[in-house]
Amino acid sequence: MPSWHMSKMHRLSILITLSLASASAQALTAPPHPSWLTDATLFRFLFKHVVLTESRANQLLAEGKDDSPERHRFKDSAHLTTQEEALLKSIAADSESSLAAFDANAAVIVAALKAQYPTLSALPASGLQQLKDLDSQRQTIVLNHMASLQAGMAPGHFQQFYNFAYGTEGPRIRQAQPGAKPPAGFAAPAGH
Repeated sequence: MPSWHMSKMHRLSILITLSLASASAQALTAPPHPSWLTDATLFRFLFKHVVLTESRANQLLAEGKDDSPERHRFKDSAHLTTQEEALLKSIAADSESSLAAFDANAAVIVAALKAQYPTLSALPASGLQQLKDLDSQRQTIVLNHMASLQAGMAPGHFQQFYNFAYGTEGPRIRQAQPGAKPPAGFAAPAGH
């Protein structure tokens, strides 16, 4: 037999692997939502909610109270497996930790800009670009964690969880209104 000849089982395993890879690479379809609500915004709030819920469960446990409803809130409401629940909690905690470290470093940049340009209107285009870059990096952190969660779940099940996130977290998120406060550390221009 030629060396390139593959057994049926080997070909089948390659086909399954390629099918799974193709399915996981498919774009997610979000349910109807406002155009300003992005995956990064949604999952940022979701991950924070998961961490806060776990913290509340720990508090209840420390008080000698039943922590199960809080501890398994997302498992029960999103119909996650035990492994998916653990993955969600781990990824959410890592996302929050990564964002805290990023925000500490970004605060140094913002403080330097603020020292040089006390109002947002005085900030030159290069400074505004720095702020936009920071925002983009922050979104990338969240999206990378979302992708890790997606990689750890079956494609169809992640789509269900994705829909759950948009259906439960999405309505709780409000868009910043015009005239909202400027980026952290900057004073609003005079007259605002």
